[in-house]
Order: sequence, then C-alpha cells, then structure tokens
Amino acid sequence: MAPIRSTSTTTTLRTLPCCAWEKTSCWREKGACRFEVANRALGFDGGREWTTSFSASFEQDQTYPTLAFGNYVDRSAPGSPWGTCHDNFLFRPVGAADGGVSYSEATRLSPGYCSLSMLFTDWNRSGEAALRISNDRQYYRGGQEQLWAVPPGRPPRPYRKSDGWQHVKIWGMGIASIDLDVDGFPEYALTSMGDTKLQKLDPEADETVPIYQDVAFDLGVTAHRPYAGGDLKPSTGWHSEFQDVNNDGLWDLFIAKGNVEAMPDFAAYDPDNLLIGQWAGRFTETGDTAGINLDRRGRGAGLADFNADGLLDLVVVNRGGPVSLFRNVGRGTAEKPKQIGNWLAVDIRQPRQANTRAVGAKNQCEDRQPDRRERRPGGGPATRRDRWASSTSASALPSGPMCESNGRMETGATLTACLQTAT
Repeated sequence: MAPIRSTSTTTTLRTLPCCAWEKTSCWREKGACRFEVANRALGFDGGREWTTSFSASFEQDQTYPTLAFGNYVDRSAPGSPWGTCHDNFLFRPVGAADGGVSYSEATRLSPGYCSLSMLFTDWNRSGEAALRISNDRQYYRGGQEQLWAVPPGRPPRPYRKSDGWQHVKIWGMGIASIDLDVDGFPEYALTSMGDTKLQKLDPEADETVPIYQDVAFDLGVTAHRPYAGGDLKPSTGWHSEFQDVNNDGLWDLFIAKGNVEAMPDFAAYDPDNLLIGQWAGRFTETGDTAGINLDRRGRGAGLADFNADGLLDLVVVNRGGPVSLFRNVGRGTAEKPKQIGNWLAVDIRQPRQANTRAVGAKNQCEDRQPDRRERRPGGGPATRRDRWASSTSASALPSGPMCESNGRMETGATLTACLQTAT
C-alpha cells in the first residue's frame, strides 16, 4: 500500500454556536446555508448547563428526532469541579397545537458523570437505538462509562451490572463506531488520556447482553504515546472516527490528539493519529508520513471529501489555535494529486418523509470486503463535525458491488450510487 500524503491549510472558520457555557441553542436551517435560532419556536429551553456532547435519533413512528445532550461539571456547585457532574438530558418531540413540534419536556438521565461524548447506536441489532455515553473520570465520583436503553414511548433506563454491563472508568473523550469484523455488531473505539479502548462484544457471551472485551492492543490501536517527538509521557485522545482514507476497502482510524492545556504528566507534543487498517486485521500508524503530525492541540475533527475528488480530506479543530484543513492528494503531490484505490459515493434520501437523510439506516455493500455502516450523529466532543446533515459517504470497493440499505429506512427511500474505478 502506498503511503497517503496530505497538504495542510490553516484557516479560520466562522461557525454557528450550538453548545456553550451560557445556554444551548438550537439552530434551524432557512435555506441557502442560512440559519436562525429556533429555541422559542421549538419550545426548547437550552438551560445553563455546560453542554459538551450531543446525539440524535429518530425513534419508531416519530416524525421528529429525539435529542440527547450531555453535560459536564456544575461550576456553581460547592467544591466544583470535583464530584459536581451535571445530569444529562433527553428531549423527545411532542406535537404542538399548531401542528408543529415542541421540545419543552426534558427527561433527566441521572446520574450524569461529566459526559464528553455520546452516540445513539443499535449495539445488539434489535432495531432500537440505545445511547452510549463516554465520561471524564477526572471529575466524577463513583462514575463509569454508560449505556442507556431508550425504548420507544417508555422512560430510558441505564444498563447495570445485572444486565451484563461492565464497570469501565476512563477519561472518556470520543466514541467511534463501525462493524470492523462484519459480524453485524459494531465495535467502539473510546479515546481517553493514555490508551484508546477498542470494545468488541464478547463472542463467548449471549449477544443480547452488553459484555465487551478490549481488543485495542491486539489490533494495534492503543495509541497510548506519541509516535513522533520522543516524548514518552501518555497521550491525550479526543475525537475519533473510522473511515477508509486510502480507498483500499479497509477501515482506518483517525484520532485527534492534544494536551488538555499544559498538564505536565501528559505529552506536550502529541500529534494526531492516522491508523491505517491492514489486511491481516491490525492497524499501522501513518500520521507522520501523511503529514498530519503538527504541533497543535486537536479536539474535534471530520473526514469528508471536501473537493469531490474521491479522496477523504481532514479538518481538525484545535484548542487555542486555528483550524487545520488537510487535503488528501493520494499517491501524488499538492501540485499533482493522484487517485488511489476505488470509491463509491452513496446519497440516501427519503422523499416526503420527515427523516429525509435516513438517520439510523444501515447501509451495506457486498464485495470481496463487505462494508456495513450505520448513519448516526454524535460520537465526539461538541467541537466535532456532526454527520446528521451529511449526505455522501465514501467507501472503497475493488469492483462493482451490490449495495442495499435496510434497518430503519422508511418506505419510499431511494439510494443513488456513483462508482469510480481508479486508473
């Protein structure tokens, strides 16, 4: 496999605030890339909590999405920040008198353990999304990672030890999910200070019970120290994301890295990771050869084809610095990019349906290396790019595949695919 090369551009992006220390806002699209604050129109009280994570899902038979907001420490509580984690909130849509929707009723997800990321996910192939929450052990007392059952029309409830849920304590930063071994059940990469976890359902356990084993070391994705610079102190991981950045049909893993501020016990120079999947099942670090090993403090990120050339590019939000934008040039150079591998762009729409972008759909492409993914928003800190509004995903395929969509797509959904074979 030829190494991936990238070119970087530093730019400042104007963004619309969603989560803040003062009040969380909901913004409604007006068309032509314009937005307006819609808190009052939606009956949504943003509250005063320090909101740090978000995810959304369309529950069965609902016209509008269910929204989940994760909160951090209560800065006004005595003894803050230690042991003062806010509860999280779930907002379900309620029909308004004018035929619209209201998000006026919040359900507390208590206890909260200082959430930094959350993700709706169908972990057991039941067709019903549960809510995974990754929490920061730095400030909670008696906390752990969480999984909440969210049965339609019923109150959410946390999975407990009696349900098979295991007590895991990490400095939870980001969640990335993909079906790595194509067994129908997603794996989860959980970033932290120190080593990254890669959780897989225990094959010896009942598949209806959330018992996971950590396979990060076996697959080479712990990413516990910087791969460049010679600093032996632990690394600090933030946003994580699975994508196929080199179009070879295998999943790769990106992890945004960076010291919280100036914590002396953790690496100061802590470049982002780009772990490339290998046919033997393990991953190999290529952040240095890809050119993304900058001396910055990464937080949120996103992999997407920004210039529509079939190669996934990278944007990284950095703390105390400008955004980094990397263009994937494949096997070529900045002056002369060269395509690498083959790719398939899929655009899923549901005409005349409320869930127009098929959030929750499971997309599957069958070929030499099957590709299964679930369309879900969330999974990282509030600074990350959200996939709720994305319409195109790239997947590498050696030849013309058979593609299908299933899961939670409604009747009338359409799938448009464009296959390109590189020369």
